[in-house]
Amino acid sequence: MPDRVPQVVFFHAHAPDSIGGNNTYLVNTVKYLSRQLHGFAVLMPQGALQLEGSALTVHYYSRGHLNLPIGVRYFHFLARLVQLYVRSRKLLQKLQPDIVISNHAMVMIVAYVTRRQTVRIFLPGSLSGMDMKMDAPNPDRNLLKRWLQKLNPWGVRLTEKTALRIAHKIVVNTSFLKELIAEIYGKEYTKHVKIIPNGVDIERYSVTAGSRTKEDSEKYIVLSAFRLMPSKNWHLILETCSHLGPNIEWWIAGDGPDLEELKSVINRYGLSERVKVLGARGDMAAIYGQADVFVHLSRYDNYPTVVMEASVSGLPVVLLDPSVPGTYTGYAELINRIPKCVTVMDNGASVADAINGILADLPSRQEISAEASKLNNHERHVDALLSLIQDELDKRGHYC
Repeated sequence: MPDRVPQVVFFHAHAPDSIGGNNTYLVNTVKYLSRQLHGFAVLMPQGALQLEGSALTVHYYSRGHLNLPIGVRYFHFLARLVQLYVRSRKLLQKLQPDIVISNHAMVMIVAYVTRRQTVRIFLPGSLSGMDMKMDAPNPDRNLLKRWLQKLNPWGVRLTEKTALRIAHKIVVNTSFLKELIAEIYGKEYTKHVKIIPNGVDIERYSVTAGSRTKEDSEKYIVLSAFRLMPSKNWHLILETCSHLGPNIEWWIAGDGPDLEELKSVINRYGLSERVKVLGARGDMAAIYGQADVFVHLSRYDNYPTVVMEASVSGLPVVLLDPSVPGTYTGYAELINRIPKCVTVMDNGASVADAINGILADLPSRQEISAEASKLNNHERHVDALLSLIQDELDKRGHYC
């Protein structure tokens, strides 16, 4: 038996202002692992994960944003990288972990500041290198920013490739992501990949939590939730509205760089009475309960947690067909875990037909929720991850 408790660290390297839809999933994973493992700790920037009220051991390597002079604001990322390395290095050397799990390519930092026998587990929810396949952003008028826009994807790809190379285990949630790693970086980078599908907190998204009883006089509510950016295909929502009747209202939950543009386009086309922008919300369980249909039309997405949350909440789902040309998604695997799912083509008429067909004969929320809960239980995913961690500890003579 070892003379000390094995140390397992979750290294969360996303800044507070870059959190996406995986935040809830990561919080649940961290909390569940902390209950099962002794010597479990979290290393993260302050405010990156909402862990208030939990009995977790948390170490902060960054406390909020860096206040940089305006003349060097374009090198913000580089400054953050230096800050992350210096502060996390000190903490990691102090903790001397046996296993480090990271959801970010900065897992490579672990290789340089920890002991050689430390196991590095890379847990990417998606690939930053996938951005190389997306449409290029609109060129900026500022020459320096335009140069950085061209350079940044290559830097991201190099960082990610290094992380994949030095990780002892790479845990992905779809075979699509594994295939994408092979396509972007080479098949040799998939030899340590293990596929463990993720799920959602079943209790939190119970069909009885805030579900409404619709009256004939009420409008139907179509809901979408995503980070507002071009790859999420939000323009298709506005196109679809022209094919829907006045008794349908569309709610969009989320925040992001396209928020102001979305609001502007809605006002320009006179859709303010039909499209409601909710912004970032912390009460999604209640929002799902008020909706009738959930629609997700992103062209670049791996395995969106919001779709599983909506299904567990009892909502029928309209999803962009994975065969649509020019899309990179893990929807083909996701569809098998969504009880009531209709796939559509990338045009407003197709999406509207699917929505109208569902609303004409709304299925039972209870039945959808019961089946989706069996297929998308988050604890099943974390148990598989826990088993992988335990196997690595066993190899080193440690026992949880």
